[in-house]
Amino acid sequence: ARQLRVSDTTFSLCSALMGGVCCCGPCSPRFERKRQSTSGASPDLGRRAMNLLGHTGRLAGGLCKALRLQAGAITPARVLAMSKRTASGAFADAAGAASLSRPNSSSAASPQQPSNKRRRLQPVAAGPSAAQTTVTSTPKAASSPKAQAKPQAAKAEDDGGMWLIVGLGNPGAMYENTRHNVGFMVLDELARQASIDCRKLEKGAAVGRGELAGRPVLLAKPATFMNNSGEAVGALARFYRVSPGRLLVLADDLDLPLAQVRLRQKGGHGGHNGLRSIIDRLGGSSDFPRIKVGIGRPTGHMPIASYVLQPFSKSERPEVEVAVQECVTLVRSILTLGLEKAASGQRV
Repeated sequence: ARQLRVSDTTFSLCSALMGGVCCCGPCSPRFERKRQSTSGASPDLGRRAMNLLGHTGRLAGGLCKALRLQAGAITPARVLAMSKRTASGAFADAAGAASLSRPNSSSAASPQQPSNKRRRLQPVAAGPSAAQTTVTSTPKAASSPKAQAKPQAAKAEDDGGMWLIVGLGNPGAMYENTRHNVGFMVLDELARQASIDCRKLEKGAAVGRGELAGRPVLLAKPATFMNNSGEAVGALARFYRVSPGRLLVLADDLDLPLAQVRLRQKGGHGGHNGLRSIIDRLGGSSDFPRIKVGIGRPTGHMPIASYVLQPFSKSERPEVEVAVQECVTLVRSILTLGLEKAASGQRV
C-alpha cells in the first residue's frame, strides 16, 4: 500500500484494509509524507485498489468503524473517477453508512449513490408537499357551508313530502253512510274533488295517489275494519316513510255534537277503537293530527255499537254533508297554510 501512487482517499482506504492502520491526516503525521513520496504512481494501481476493495466487501463494516471519525474525508467519487469499473455493493453501502454517521459533516459525497438517497427523501421531508396539502384542505373548509346547508335541504324536502290522509270506517256496502263511516265520506269527497282513483288495494287499504292543494298525497281507506285500522295505516306509513306529523286521520267522534268539526294536532284515542289501533301500530305514538266529525251520542238505552253502525237519518244528512265539505276545506288549509295556522282558524 505504501507503493500505491493514488489519491489521498484511495491510499487511506488501502492502508486501512491492508494494515489495519488509519492513515488519515489527523490520525498520522506520516500521511502527508507518504502522499508526497507516492505522487507519480500509475493509474493502474488505482484499479488494482478498486479490485481489492470489491473482493473485501465483508470488511466494509470494520472500515466504517475505523474511519467513522473522518467520514467527511471519505470521498468515493474520487475513487470511482480513477477507475472505469463500478464499486461493489458492499463498498457503496459502507461509504453510504459512513457518510450518514456524522450529520454535520460536509456534503462532498458522490453524485450517484448519496444523491439518489437524497432524491428519495425529498418527497417525504419537502415543504412544498405539505404546502400543497394545506392548500388542498382549504377548499374543504370553504365547502363547509354547503355541508351545513344539507340539513336545511333535508328539512325542506321533509316539508314538501307526501301526506298520508286516512279515512276511518268499515268496508262493504252494508256500512255505507253509517255514522262510523263518516271518515270514509270525507275521503271520498277529497278523492272526487282531486280526481284521485282510490280503488287500488295496497297494504290492506284502498289507496290512491295524487295531488291535493299542490301537495303530493296518498289517500287511504283501511279495509281491515275499524278496530284493526292500525294494521293498514302502520304498514303504509312505514312503506312510504311518512312521519306521524304528515299522517292526517279522519274519524267520527261520539263526544262532539252532530256535524261539528274539530281539528286536533295530537292526542289520545279518546275511546275510539280505530285511533287506538293506529296508535298501537305506530309504536305508541299519538303525535299525528286528526279531524273529528261529531256524530252525537244515542238517546235512551241504545248500545253504542248499534248506534255507530246506523245510517244517518234524512234529517241529519244535510248537516253531515256540510260537515264533510268543511272537513275538505280544513284539509286543504292544512296542506296550504300549515297545521298551526289551520288549527288557529285560518282557511283557504
